[in-house]
Amino acid sequence: MTNYSLYSFEDEFRNGYLTLKGGHRVGIVGRTVLGSEGIKTLKNISALNVRIAREIKGCSDAIVKNYIQMV
Repeated sequence: MTNYSLYSFEDEFRNGYLTLKGGHRVGIVGRTVLGSEGIKTLKNISALNVRIAREIKGCSDAIVKNYIQMV
């Protein structure tokens, strides 16, 4: 996601997300490390949340159908 350069995305990383080409975003869940001027970084990343910047109708139909069958 960062093309092997976390440094170039450092400011966005501190905000808890990365903006990718095409306007897509990846939210980052982890432990916040605070410094004297606020959030320094995130560590112990535990989850990612991908937001696709355009609507794709029906893209989750199979997932929802499988979930309903499990419940």
